[in-house]
Amino acid sequence: MSENNLNEGLKKVLYTGVGLAAMSVDAVGKAVEALAVKGEEAVQRGKVVNEELRRKRAAARANVRDIADALEKLTKEEVEEIRTKLSDVEKTLEETGKDVIMNAESIASRLEELSKEEIDAIKAKLDEISKKWTDDGDQGSEM
Repeated sequence: MSENNLNEGLKKVLYTGVGLAAMSVDAVGKAVEALAVKGEEAVQRGKVVNEELRRKRAAARANVRDIADALEKLTKEEVEEIRTKLSDVEKTLEETGKDVIMNAESIASRLEELSKEEIDAIKAKLDEISKKWTDDGDQGSEM
C-alpha cells in the first residue's frame, strides 16, 4: 500500500504542477488582455489629443494669416505709430523693472533688521494684496 500512496502523492504533485501551469497561462492571458485594452484606450486618447492639436494649429495659422493680412493693409504712418507705441511700452517696462529691482534691494536690506513678528505681519499683508490683485484680475477678465 505504501507504493500506492507514493503513486497517489506523485500524481497529486504532477496534477498540482499542471494546474499551476494552467492557472499561470490564464493569469498571463488575462493580464495581456487587460494591457491590450489599456493600450487601445491610450491610443484613442492620443488620437483625440492629436486631433485637438491639429485644430489648434489650424486656428493659429488662420490667426497668423489674419494678422499678416491686417499688417499688409497698414499705411506707413500706422506702422510708424505702432512702432512708437511699442517703443514707449518697452521704455515703460524697462523703467518699471529698474524701479522694482531698486525697491527689492532696499526691502531686502531692511528685512535683515526686522523681527519675526514684523516679517509675519509683512507676509500677511503681501498675501492680502496678492489675493486682492488676483481677485481684481479675475473680475477684469470677466468684463
